Amino acid sequence: VSTQSTGKEKADGESPTTNDLTTPFVSFSMPAMPDMPSVADIYPTPINDFDIRHMAWFIAGFFTAISMLLSVLLTIEHLQRLHRPYLQIYVVRIIWMVPVYSTNACLGLLTEHLDWLWSSLREFYEAFAIWNFLHLFFAMLEGEENISQLLLQKPPSGYPFPLCFIKHRVKGPTFTHRVKFGVTQYVALRPIVTVLTAISKYFQVYGEDQWSPYDTKIYLLCITNLSQCVALYCLCIFYIALCDNLAKWRPLYKFACIKLVVFFTYWQGLTLSLLTEWGVIKDHIPQFSHLTSTVVSVGVQNLFITVEMVLFAILHHYAFGVREFALPGERETSILGSLLAVLTMTDVTDDIKMVTKKAEYSRLRCCVVEQYGAAQPPPMLSDSVSALGLGDVNDGSDYVKYNGVDGFEAGDSGVGAVDDHGVAVLAGFGRNAESSEGEDSESEHLIACL
Repeated sequence: VSTQSTGKEKADGESPTTNDLTTPFVSFSMPAMPDMPSVADIYPTPINDFDIRHMAWFIAGFFTAISMLLSVLLTIEHLQRLHRPYLQIYVVRIIWMVPVYSTNACLGLLTEHLDWLWSSLREFYEAFAIWNFLHLFFAMLEGEENISQLLLQKPPSGYPFPLCFIKHRVKGPTFTHRVKFGVTQYVALRPIVTVLTAISKYFQVYGEDQWSPYDTKIYLLCITNLSQCVALYCLCIFYIALCDNLAKWRPLYKFACIKLVVFFTYWQGLTLSLLTEWGVIKDHIPQFSHLTSTVVSVGVQNLFITVEMVLFAILHHYAFGVREFALPGERETSILGSLLAVLTMTDVTDDIKMVTKKAEYSRLRCCVVEQYGAAQPPPMLSDSVSALGLGDVNDGSDYVKYNGVDGFEAGDSGVGAVDDHGVAVLAGFGRNAESSEGEDSESEHLIACL
């Protein structure tokens, strides 16, 4: 406290002493406070943004750690007891869907400018998981050939919405091929869309914050969503057609693990995008003063994903538990060897090559109609073969045999085979092999038509 005189003497004429603190204390009020630095000067970033963003990072990291821990434990259990590799390889790949989603969402929160890359990788693994789920069904039903036989034994049936207008028909090998093709095309298309997105962003024609017909965003999203819907629809109709044969594997819970993840991530993102477009999520509001509405929308979506993945990790322990697949009494398998088997992707590349082959598209045509029961061949086919003098289809002769599944098999001589698509293979002539040249050409023509 200052001891300077105030310019006024006391009434008794004495000077103020150092113990007289009344006047200096009163004069030292708060005029210096406005000159002190403000909170904005000390923290250039608003305190609300600092708290909210770091809180979001903490929540995302916490739930990501939990979901990854649960998934790693379940993965190790399967790798140690990989007694059915033809099933468990696909199971492990599906389990990895949870850590991939949660990690990508967490990285999207930390690196906002690269969120498009993380979301693209997330959607690619989504396509890969759907493909693995279909092949898990194939393995549960002992292969595509057995599936075709099971389908041929079922009565004619229709298709769910939106293809409910298609008349009821028997599903067989062609149906299985169409389902496989419909799921694989999503796996092959997803990386192409990611590359096109990167190119569009480089040339600034993507249109991140707007829905304009002059930008590529709306077209790439339409292509991706259409491809995704086709893959999921093929998976649904396959499950509906063979759900009774899959009943012992509890397919509903496994199917829910795939369907709900896709459902939550897609519809959450769409809802947040609409809220941003309608102005519910605004730019530069007090809580997010330096963040755009698009950044806030994407951040909320990523935060929701990290929380939801914990629930799906718990569901995976119930739907894909190791007890359902491991064989009791068998010894443990090598974790490293099992992991290498899971990481081998030759099965995926083979299916992707199928999509790129022109000949495979001919098998998708609707002109092929399977026959119900598969115990007897089509009447016209039976009559035509008998008319050729190659033996009766149903009498079990050595010249032509019908096995009820794959078509005709060659006996000692005659027709070689009729494949799943009704195409006959000429393997020589039967009992009329010594007929005239005109009859031989006519027989050859008819067999080729069959």
